[in-house]
Amino acid sequence: MTSEPTRPVSPVIIGGVKVALGMFQALYALARLIPARDRIVFLSRQADSATPDISALRDQLIVDDPSVRVTVLARKMKSDTDIFYGLHLVRQVWHLAHARRIVLDSYSFLTSNLSLAAGTSVTQMWHAIGSFKRFGWDDIPAGNARRRQLATVLRMHAGNTRVVASSEVAANN
Repeated sequence: MTSEPTRPVSPVIIGGVKVALGMFQALYALARLIPARDRIVFLSRQADSATPDISALRDQLIVDDPSVRVTVLARKMKSDTDIFYGLHLVRQVWHLAHARRIVLDSYSFLTSNLSLAAGTSVTQMWHAIGSFKRFGWDDIPAGNARRRQLATVLRMHAGNTRVVASSEVAANN
């Protein structure tokens, strides 16, 4: 098996990420100035609609406390240059600015990189219903230095407050 050639992430890409992050941070700060009701926000990149695990959790939260506002923002990124996903991130900024509790089912660029308001919790579900994912870096192939570098540049999972994960014992059940 041959390994992929290793070429570093372009400084242009790194610069673009930093510019985008600065714009998102400014939008977040502006959105925080506008009063809105607190909410629980679910972010998903797994599908264009709420996945069954997110739907079940959302529905139970509403049953437990009908006054809670639960927002699900689901959009699958179609490609690395998906402009519409970029617009979806702008929408996410508004909801994140008014959320005290954020639940993810995969990596989120915004929660890993924005300076979120004090007291905001970010919970990462590793495919919480069904088989559990053990480690956030599992989806980066071993020996792929470029993907690992990109994950480091994007601060993959850096903003998580807690992770819902499984132990090896769950694999036997």
